[in-house]
Amino acid sequence: MSFKSIIRIVLLIFVVGSVSFLIAKEYGFDSFKNEVPLPASNETAAAPAPRAAEDEGDGVVLYYFHGYRRCFTCRTIEKYLAEEMEADFAAGPLEWRPVNVEEPGNQHFIRDFGLVSSTALIAEMKGGSIERSKKLDLVWRLVKDEAAFKEYVRNEILSFMEGGSGR
Repeated sequence: MSFKSIIRIVLLIFVVGSVSFLIAKEYGFDSFKNEVPLPASNETAAAPAPRAAEDEGDGVVLYYFHGYRRCFTCRTIEKYLAEEMEADFAAGPLEWRPVNVEEPGNQHFIRDFGLVSSTALIAEMKGGSIERSKKLDLVWRLVKDEAAFKEYVRNEILSFMEGGSGR
């Protein structure tokens, strides 16, 4: 076997190994990480059922929309959102609702908000319907910096609750 053939084989093995490692890391094969795996959450909120106006509470809701299949990053976003809710808004007027949009009755959220992937969204509820809302699009960019992620979410929630921008 020639020297060029040996080099080709070694490089091919390296490329295949690298690609395999990246795929395994992205799709949650936790033996490739130094982190404890996040549990798959079966707790999802159903779509708010229409109720009589006197029975419907008004307020602000932090939604996290996801599907059945979630990558490590999607689950990390949900974890950070839940931690931020617990740390800064547990006693406040904000409600936390993770919602699986693939569950029966929840598909309308996809149309209502134009969802194309897992999404964090703040919504103001009035009389059983959503008065205004705002997507927290930067969570995807900030997920690798937990402190910046949580600061962004906290500031967006506070701004929204003070009447800041929303659709």
